[in-house]
Amino acid sequence: MIDRNDSYLETSATAIYVYAIARAINRGYVDAKVYGPMTLLAWNAVASKVNDKGQVEGTCVGTGMGFDPAFYYYRPISVFAAHGYGPVLLAGSEMIELLENTFPKLNDSALIFFPEEVTSDGPIFYVE
Repeated sequence: MIDRNDSYLETSATAIYVYAIARAINRGYVDAKVYGPMTLLAWNAVASKVNDKGQVEGTCVGTGMGFDPAFYYYRPISVFAAHGYGPVLLAGSEMIELLENTFPKLNDSALIFFPEEVTSDGPIFYVE
């Protein structure tokens, strides 16, 4: 439940966001400098939910239609929720493409996606 800070972070939903935004960057619809850092942060969260067995943790079991927020709030999670695997794989494939075609680098305390590789180890300031 996106508007509830006390609900768990659902992995497949996060993966869908990662996939959609990374794909938009890869297709040139949105700017990597703007959306890249957030996408990488979200991907790291998704990747941390793939356990040593390759299972995707934190995916809600399938739902029907509910009219009460409690119906969704108390849904169980399971590594056997097969619909969680597709979004994670799709997100991962778009992240591979994103990281092959852009050059993220930490600049002071911010992650910046550069259009070309930056080899300096010192502070980097990028102005167009």
